[in-house]
Amino acid sequence: MKFYKFSVFIIIIINSVSIFSQNKINWKENYRYEIDSTYEWRIDGIGNIYAFRNNIISKYDSIGVFKFSESQKRFGTIQSISPVNAMKLIVFSEEQQLMCTVDNTLTNYSNCKDLSGFEIEYATFLAASSRPNKVWVFDQLNSTLLLLNLNGEIEQKISNLNNTIGIENVSFLFEVDSKLYIYDSGKGMFSFDIYGSLLHFEEFESAQSVVVDENNIIYLKNNKLLFINLKSSEKRTVNLPMEGIKDFQKLANYYYFRRCDKIYKYQLDLD
Repeated sequence: MKFYKFSVFIIIIINSVSIFSQNKINWKENYRYEIDSTYEWRIDGIGNIYAFRNNIISKYDSIGVFKFSESQKRFGTIQSISPVNAMKLIVFSEEQQLMCTVDNTLTNYSNCKDLSGFEIEYATFLAASSRPNKVWVFDQLNSTLLLLNLNGEIEQKISNLNNTIGIENVSFLFEVDSKLYIYDSGKGMFSFDIYGSLLHFEEFESAQSVVVDENNIIYLKNNKLLFINLKSSEKRTVNLPMEGIKDFQKLANYYYFRRCDKIYKYQLDLD
């Protein structure tokens, strides 16, 4: 019996060492960007950073060099920026219930749409679709999700999300690989197919920031990154390279972390 207990003890130690070695991580810093701490920010598909506050948008290139800044008074406060590609952004003002297409110089505001004219009582979130010239809009008052084309025509509607599946507090909205992801900060992540049918729900609350890529749901909480594999639902926790990170974004294999007045670009190697 003593030999059996000793053997089990040794096996546990070996397995623990094995798990530890598999979870070895290595963060490598690439750049630091000086960005005013009061600005929100987004990254486009080639690494340009767009920082915005009130009605001002500033653009920085992929190595953090300031390019130019633009102000649009009619926007009031800009709620979000959704890069469509390197040449086009969608700018959303919750205050004005206005959506505009902007070119990469931030000067050519075209095709502006007043969302109140499209059966939307009060939009609170907007996200560009991976399908050309389409955008998702969340109507908070109606608990309804709409897919619009950039002409403002409604192409799809998912109604009564609160009553049907209990979505209440939308914090993040994404479309990735033709799937739509809605994060409710009090419940977790809901995923839908392109027809609006619920595919999966993953429970996790109070994430500070959430990203979905082709393989994982990744969220920031308690100074750690938590990975949930989209296929297997396997979970993994990764310590961050520094404390005090407010939020993060991801582009390819690079992670961008916001901390105070800097954005840090890191590459993560997982052994």
